[in-house]
Amino acid sequence: MSINSYLISSLFTPVLSIIIWLFYSNHFINLINILFYTSFIIFIVAFLILLI
Repeated sequence: MSINSYLISSLFTPVLSIIIWLFYSNHFINLINILFYTSFIIFIVAFLILLI
């Protein structure tokens, strides 16, 4: 894999979390919660893809 694909995959979760946070509410604790939930969901999906 090239550096660009690693960079895109590593920035996907934080960018998605910030976008959701901007539209949802602007409290810092909610940003931490949304970051946790999105990374957890992405981990579960990636794990299921690896199992299949």
